[in-house]
Amino acid sequence: MPSMSPLLLSEITVTGLYRCLDVAGDGDDALRLKRLGICAGRKIEVLRAGDPMVLNVLGTQVGVSRLAAALVTVEPVTATTAATQDNSAKPGESAEGANHG
Repeated sequence: MPSMSPLLLSEITVTGLYRCLDVAGDGDDALRLKRLGICAGRKIEVLRAGDPMVLNVLGTQVGVSRLAAALVTVEPVTATTAATQDNSAKPGESAEGANHG
């Protein structure tokens, strides 16, 4: 069974679902990531690894440079961890508010 230890978002080489554990620092890149919705506890789907990475955050696709991704610590989301964390924000809830206009 693969290790479930935390890793940097920039180290990810396979697509999948991850949970953000921390965004390091308080500089411009960290602030930008947080404004994009990448913050502790948030589920992040990696759609494309590389530089830039393509992520799905709260139903929105965003591009993130490898340099910025190195500030983000994540862990893979498995069926077990997803079931125990069902109380996190659901993409449908946020998407409804974005569809007005």
